[in-house]
Amino acid sequence: MKKTLVALAALASVSAFAQVTISGGFDAGLRMSDLKGAKVNQVVGNNSYTSNITFAGTEDLGGGSSANFRYEIDPVATLTAGAPNGTPASADNSNVSNVGNGYSFVGLKSASAGEIQFGSINTATLAANGIGQPFGTAIGSGYKVAAIAATRYQQTLAYFSPNMNGFSGRYTYGFKDDKQNNGAASGLSGTTGSMPLNGRDEIAEFSLAYSQGPVNLIYANLTTKSYATAGSNGTTAPTCATVQPAALASTIAASAMIDGGLGNGCTDGVAYKVVTMAGNYTVGNLTGYLWNQTQRADGQTGANSTTAGAQAGLATVNRKATGLALKYQVDSNLSVQFGARTITRNAGESYSTTNTGGNVSSAGIGKSTTISAIGADYLLSKRTAVYLRHEAIKDDAILSNTQGAGVGSGYTTGTGTGKITNSAIGVRHTF
Repeated sequence: MKKTLVALAALASVSAFAQVTISGGFDAGLRMSDLKGAKVNQVVGNNSYTSNITFAGTEDLGGGSSANFRYEIDPVATLTAGAPNGTPASADNSNVSNVGNGYSFVGLKSASAGEIQFGSINTATLAANGIGQPFGTAIGSGYKVAAIAATRYQQTLAYFSPNMNGFSGRYTYGFKDDKQNNGAASGLSGTTGSMPLNGRDEIAEFSLAYSQGPVNLIYANLTTKSYATAGSNGTTAPTCATVQPAALASTIAASAMIDGGLGNGCTDGVAYKVVTMAGNYTVGNLTGYLWNQTQRADGQTGANSTTAGAQAGLATVNRKATGLALKYQVDSNLSVQFGARTITRNAGESYSTTNTGGNVSSAGIGKSTTISAIGADYLLSKRTAVYLRHEAIKDDAILSNTQGAGVGSGYTTGTGTGKITNSAIGVRHTF
């Protein structure tokens, strides 16, 4: 009887969790780099694949509807203390480091009406990066060099349309929060600031995709509006005008008048716009990839203070990136990849000379950075592979802050150019 009860309890437990799956994988290996003359060898993770542990679950609600969740952890096997994954202040990536730093959500799905998700949701811009080349976001992809690093945004919602004859669309939105950074002496309510965190970006992304047979196409249009941190300019008031009545001007702290503060009269919410088009087509064992991306942002150099100690004006961004790649499946176990990407900083870009340490060098304006890559994967089993990767980056546009050996830390004209190479050999295991 006792054994029967134990068996029944075990069966009930399995039944209760039968719709929850655990999947993922780990990737690590040896990376050998030459960073514009500075050579370094490391054992690191994610040379070819983003390591992850993902919990996913679904419940059938009947009538073609379901409730779903996903919780993803992106660990690094070689750095178990954790690694940062962006900050809310970034113009291109609002993800931050925490235990669940991957694509996570809870939502509802209908076969006829589509799906809605609430959480930290991967962007369609990231999906376009994967559709446009075979290297993912790892070595060879040009990710964070040519392709903007719009991986996912926290506190967002997304709607996914049903698939209609191969066509599907989605819309992702994250609400702005420009009420944060309330100065302790704002002069507005007589109370201390209650939300002393970074202002949260506003995110809006629309995409349209087509996938049918050997063809995969995607268009993604992403706009991020950033809100800066009040008080980051020290105690120097900005040159832009305050929006407060003159009678209150003497009671408003300088830190409350700058970007993100309640007394803010500066330009805020400056838009960073990224448009991506990508596609791939497979014929037999060969897949060809095309990718195009434009990156635009209006600066606020004329709105923010350039006084010493104050926040420097933000540079404008006007860039175009293109790429092509090939993947050939030699046999059931071996595949090889080739890719090239170029990004050009158009001559229309501006540059803030008051904050050279935080901006890429003006010497790169009007020039291009190119990435060329090769790779190979060999399957030892269905779940385990060994890989080789190599990329060479010619950084004439000076998009990397890495300086050559013996070069000073300043980003003045004539410094910062050079070549970066990364070579890797490693192991990837999925489960």
